[in-house]
Amino acid sequence: MQHSFAITRWVLSLIGVLTMSWLINRLISETEKQQIFAKHNDNTRVEY
Repeated sequence: MQHSFAITRWVLSLIGVLTMSWLINRLISETEKQQIFAKHNDNTRVEY
């Protein structure tokens, strides 16, 4: 019983770490997209 509980805690912590890294990657990609859009808008302003 104690052994399975330890495995369950390990799996939950692993899922938590993966979820956190996925969320951080999502946030980084979103900010990168916004920076690309900002650069694109600056380029269009310079052209016109």
